Amino acid sequence: MSQPPELRCVFDTNALVSGLLIPNSIPAQALTWAGEQGTILTSLDLLNELRAVLSRPKFDRYLPRDERDIFLASLIRDSALVDITESAADVALSGVAVCSAPGEGVRVLASWGRGRALRQLLELAV
Repeated sequence: MSQPPELRCVFDTNALVSGLLIPNSIPAQALTWAGEQGTILTSLDLLNELRAVLSRPKFDRYLPRDERDIFLASLIRDSALVDITESAADVALSGVAVCSAPGEGVRVLASWGRGRALRQLLELAV
């Protein structure tokens, strides 16, 4: 009997920010589940975008800057960094962020993303 494939999950910036700022939200639950059950895939593009978004002053009223920095550092430490190549099509992608779960096919976790980096992460996840 073959080993089930490793669970690899992709989240876009909006889902990560929502998961951080709204602790009991679906993105927060999905992020916790993904971290416990498998590997979260990230890229430099995604991490740079997340860093820029989390540094916006408008988030100061929701969560102190140091807590946002800790979240980013934890994500960097606990995720698998994936190299995004220029060869993939820059296809607009909306409404999906998926992972492959053993025995469950493709599961939708969180969504709202667009662009090449997310598309390539998704291709690696499934």
